[in-house]
Amino acid sequence: MFNLRISKVKLKAFMRIFFYMYRLKVHKKGIIVIPKEIREKFNLKEGDEVNVIVDDEGIYIFPRDDIRKYFGSDKDAIKALNILEEERRRERESST
Repeated sequence: MFNLRISKVKLKAFMRIFFYMYRLKVHKKGIIVIPKEIREKFNLKEGDEVNVIVDDEGIYIFPRDDIRKYFGSDKDAIKALNILEEERRRERESST
């Protein structure tokens, strides 16, 4: 049987082997810069949005999936999605 109890030290060692770890500096207003290597790997451009998940152990940042890829060739659904995104953008702008 496997021992599912893993110490934090062992987990961190495991993560160093299978994941890349970066040290980032937090600037004014909580801004961090995603290294160029990561931006290129995930095709992140200025203005792109990312998802952030927070739990008791840390902060996780994921590239935001473009939902359009799930619609296939349904042009009406994509058009409706574009209208919805534009309405949400206007709502965000008017609330600030």
